[in-house]
Amino acid sequence: MDSIRCQLVNQLWKPLRWEQTMHVLYGRRVGTDFPLTFEVGPGRQLGFLLQQVNAKAFAQYDNIQV
Repeated sequence: MDSIRCQLVNQLWKPLRWEQTMHVLYGRRVGTDFPLTFEVGPGRQLGFLLQQVNAKAFAQYDNIQV
């Protein structure tokens, strides 16, 4: 139980590394297609970040408002 409590505290105050995560997820060899990416819900925060990190991957992005 203490381990879970400690992990929950870490998740609350440690910074998220969205940009680094996007680089890892969308790293491709030249000539490899990017996957379709959908952001479901209000807002386009992840899409905006993807556009900043990888414009070619952003071309395969779409936002679905629900």
